[in-house]
Amino acid sequence: MRKRGRLVISAFAGVVLCCSPAHADAGLPMLALTWPIAIDALIPVILIEAYVFKRHGFPFLWSLKWNAIANVASTLIGIPLTWGILFVLELAFGYSGLPWPGIDTLAGKVLTLIVETPWLAPWGNAWPVWIVPTAFLILLVAYFFASWRVETMIIRGFNRDRNRKTISRACLRANLITYALLALFPVSLFFQARWPHWIFWFGRLIW
Repeated sequence: MRKRGRLVISAFAGVVLCCSPAHADAGLPMLALTWPIAIDALIPVILIEAYVFKRHGFPFLWSLKWNAIANVASTLIGIPLTWGILFVLELAFGYSGLPWPGIDTLAGKVLTLIVETPWLAPWGNAWPVWIVPTAFLILLVAYFFASWRVETMIIRGFNRDRNRKTISRACLRANLITYALLALFPVSLFFQARWPHWIFWFGRLIW
């Protein structure tokens, strides 16, 4: 059983580590774009969420400590685990044999994007410019719920002497604020005629 678990973890790590550079004809694993940005934003997110906890009446140093622990866990474990679950669902629906509307229709585009958000499949010669930022935003919604639940469970689980409802409210408000700020990045891509070359350049993902 342990050997099988190691094999699963190794295979997952291999997918994550070997997905760069990605080409339009091979699809785009969105974890390769969303996860590094979440990791880069970890320190300011911890500070913001600690401040939110302080506003809910918790000591700042206590808030800083537990938000650091909870955010590291939700970022390094919760986000890739959530992406992995969504990717498994994508594979399940993709090979289910269900009739799908073509991507030349609006319904087909919306349905295909929702299902294929974890790993964007090729859309002809190149993705439309709205594909990547829209998929990013969809994933942020899933990451938000995962982070909120993981952080709430960690902070409440190790601090049973604190008010559970207040911790839940603080976690919810803190994650709403930080994920709204994270959403500014993909939203900004909608207003750029050309994406930064390190994100997308003539059908190829670069970093």
